[in-house]
Amino acid sequence: ADGFSERLNASMAGTGAISVSGSVSQLGAGASSSALRVGVDTATAGAKSGTATVTLASDGTGTSGFAALALGTQQVAVSGKVYAPAVAQAQTTLVDFGIVRVGDTVATRPVVVGNAATGALTDTLRATLGDAPAPFTAAGTASAVAAGQVDGGSLSVGLISTASAGVFNGAAQIGFASQNPEMAELALAGAAVVLQAQVNNLAAARLSLVAGAGSFSGSAGRYTLSFGTLVQGTAALNAQLALSNAASQVGWSDALAGSFDLSALPPGQMLGAAGFGSFSGLAAGTAFDTLVLSLNSSSLGDFSGVIVLNARSTNAYDAAGRALGPIELHLQGSVVAVPEPQTWLLMLVGLGLMVPKLWRRRSVVRRDSSRA
Repeated sequence: ADGFSERLNASMAGTGAISVSGSVSQLGAGASSSALRVGVDTATAGAKSGTATVTLASDGTGTSGFAALALGTQQVAVSGKVYAPAVAQAQTTLVDFGIVRVGDTVATRPVVVGNAATGALTDTLRATLGDAPAPFTAAGTASAVAAGQVDGGSLSVGLISTASAGVFNGAAQIGFASQNPEMAELALAGAAVVLQAQVNNLAAARLSLVAGAGSFSGSAGRYTLSFGTLVQGTAALNAQLALSNAASQVGWSDALAGSFDLSALPPGQMLGAAGFGSFSGLAAGTAFDTLVLSLNSSSLGDFSGVIVLNARSTNAYDAAGRALGPIELHLQGSVVAVPEPQTWLLMLVGLGLMVPKLWRRRSVVRRDSSRA
């Protein structure tokens, strides 16, 4: 900058996966310019490189008056990395625990996330699962999920409490971030995982006497029906029973299913049983009263027998059901004979002979009493 130096012109061209822009004109001696700029192509991901060629000239305009003089070129090597951001995908958006039962221990369920990014150089994905409202739980972090990969084991949700029956709903939020070792973390849009579950009470089988003869007692796993005594030849004694599902909280309880085992009833026709077939779908708070037992008076003797109800608690997610344990219905009664006519006659004759004797004894006692 001594007053005898020409000014500088510069232009630039590029090759490879780079971009160039800007030019310099009439840059005074001792001055500088940042008008020449280079960049890399960000249309696609990957490692980028190229060469920027700067063409220089000394321009005498305004100083020496000479025409521009070529000063040659200089080359600038340009390189850079273009990362494709991670593309977060929540492949699990709903976790339905279905129908479980009060007191059950329920296994946790995985929440699957993926990184759908493509390109030669891509970010990895970080996913974090936030808290969930009771009775649900949610936790876990998936780190460095590479492009085109999924993580199905780092995030999970659970149903931690089945203490009470009911229908439960909630949601857990997934936070996503795009990461690479050379840039600051990039926050991505999150996603929600909807949670739902129904907790049911077990079905509860109850037997009761609806109508007819007999003394009925018992509860829970053992009942007794006593027909008492029936005289042979008289009409049969009938008892009508009902089976109900006495589970609490209708709508949040299992249905009742099962079958009756009649193999322990007495042989022959002394006791009849109707309506004791297999059944299913007996909802809480409902019953059927088509169970009929009949004591036939055609055969003499005492009898006892047992009908066993093998009940199951079922729901839409467990059609096979959970066994409730056997329920026993114990039956008892007896049929006695009618005394024969000869027997009645002998009884009457004997009674007639005894009456005079009793009368005489009473007279003697009275006379003796009067003497006293």
